[in-house]
Amino acid sequence: MGPEGFFDQMGLVHNGLGEDPASGIAAGTREKAYTTDGLLAKSLQGKSTMKAIPLALCIAAMFFLATVFQAAGCRGDTVENGSYGDAGAASDSGGTPLDGASTAQDGGSDDHGAGGDGAADVSAGTDFDVGDVGSADAGASDASLDAGQKDAGGHVIEGSPFGFHPGNAAGYSYLRDLGAVWSREGTYTIWTWVDPNRNGGLSFKKAVAPPKEGMPGPGVAIDYDAIRAAPPEDVHIMTNVCPFRNGESEFATEAEKGAYAAFVTKMVERYDGDTDLGCVEAPPDCYRLGNAEFPTAETIARLSANPVKHWQMCNQVLDTCHDDCRATHAAKFAEAQRLTYGAVKAADPEAQVLMAGDSAKEEYPAVFSALGGAGLDIVDFHRFGTEDGYDPGDHLAFLKAALSGAGFGPETIRFWITETGTYSGDPQDERAERDLPFQGERQQARGLIKLFVAALGVGVEKVFWAWNIVEGFGCDCCIFDYTGLVYDGNDPANASGCDAKDPYDLGKGIKKLAYYSFQFMFDKLDGATTVREETQEDGLRLFRFEMGGRAVWVAWNDAGDDRTLIISGVGTERVRATETIPGVELGRDVVDPAGAFAQSEENVSGGEVRLRPLDVPLIIEEIPE
Repeated sequence: MGPEGFFDQMGLVHNGLGEDPASGIAAGTREKAYTTDGLLAKSLQGKSTMKAIPLALCIAAMFFLATVFQAAGCRGDTVENGSYGDAGAASDSGGTPLDGASTAQDGGSDDHGAGGDGAADVSAGTDFDVGDVGSADAGASDASLDAGQKDAGGHVIEGSPFGFHPGNAAGYSYLRDLGAVWSREGTYTIWTWVDPNRNGGLSFKKAVAPPKEGMPGPGVAIDYDAIRAAPPEDVHIMTNVCPFRNGESEFATEAEKGAYAAFVTKMVERYDGDTDLGCVEAPPDCYRLGNAEFPTAETIARLSANPVKHWQMCNQVLDTCHDDCRATHAAKFAEAQRLTYGAVKAADPEAQVLMAGDSAKEEYPAVFSALGGAGLDIVDFHRFGTEDGYDPGDHLAFLKAALSGAGFGPETIRFWITETGTYSGDPQDERAERDLPFQGERQQARGLIKLFVAALGVGVEKVFWAWNIVEGFGCDCCIFDYTGLVYDGNDPANASGCDAKDPYDLGKGIKKLAYYSFQFMFDKLDGATTVREETQEDGLRLFRFEMGGRAVWVAWNDAGDDRTLIISGVGTERVRATETIPGVELGRDVVDPAGAFAQSEENVSGGEVRLRPLDVPLIIEEIPE
């Protein structure tokens, strides 16, 4: 994920320091509408602005799960989830922050690479720049490529758009309690870990992630079968596959490219839920005599009920070129993207392929051009920052313009944000161009609602909160250590370095306000079929969601004044307006979640209702007669 500081306190629930070791990814509190932040002391509820920080930005730090990195690096911390992820390296040209700031990074670092629950591997020389969101290039607003399907009712929403990266904390129990059904897996499938000799000698059950450079040990053993079979049947998984980790190598020969493509096909066959497991040998073997790689009956049954249907090629567009490859990264990444896309589709034509989303947006136009209008189904981009940098519009416009110019048609590409978030607490990162300000729980909760709603409002299909549900990325006080929705309790057993310095952690397992805000948002908006923005006037924002014959609106006012908002097209005589943050200052003070949100009823006249929303987003529902 990202650099040190910011994400250590973004979570909605404290996790005690790291990801859930058992899952391979991570381990394991709202305010009244029409009011401002309460009177909580600044030490608990400071004010700040949420500058969008491209993930690529933050991702300048790779994250190896703590467990993984006991052997692979990261101060010997053990990763509770035991998976390697995509912490990511920011590029020289910049990261992908919420506010559009760019980050320079001499050598990319893999976000989650081999870790899954939290330890971050931060490359030397990585700069974490938290700046303002940049505007899209000239002409971006005229791009013909639309974000998501669109009809007269707005952007179409197919299925649930709410997810977490990753969602495996406490064995997916938090994810299910929150209501979300999507999890972006934190343990990436790296070809050179499954096939270290690059010759087809595959081992998905006993893959090995090599130790971090300069660290002792044989590496970390990874059982991909166990990871793939872990999610409950009602949790949809998307995961990453990449030939190399963090640009550690490149394809040396054409034979290696063929071996990689064959690996991808066999991997997809193994996990796509059909009867073809990609094996050529009888049990207990699979690919070669004596390898004992045939999946267990339990694994086959679990994947038949819950197959993997979404694959992302790498985490950053620099992952397929070695050393300083800014001049050649586009062609090399595009080649690997095409190989991956073709191999995935050969095994499972229904599967969807994403491309890396954790790089500076300026690095994508050349990649799109090199792809020549083909080779991907979904474009991903990442955004992190302070609560006021929630709007992805300019970032999306930039990508749409670049795609359109590269020959991708408007009907062919969709957009996901598989990593986004803001924090509570006070992240520390010496590489940031400015200090990330303290944010209280109410600020994080406001940012969460605005991040999801604004992204869906511009046509993003799926949005994944990151890093994890429980705090503790393991990057020594970076932003990713604080984005969780549950506190980790500064658990000494999983100390990442910053926990001892975090005076804002209220105790392991205590839920933040953002946890309850997410639950409320999910309950009210999941199941929507379309969304469109109806008002965007000097900070006054209004989004309309169609919910199977009834309308639900989300509104807020960023300007801080008391202007009146007029909602038109209301089909009932009264509406209910509910604040999306509980009416207390801290999540630990929420006693009755169902009754924690202040609400009022308003009369409708001539199909219109007038409200005065403040900075706490409101959800407005029609009240049936």
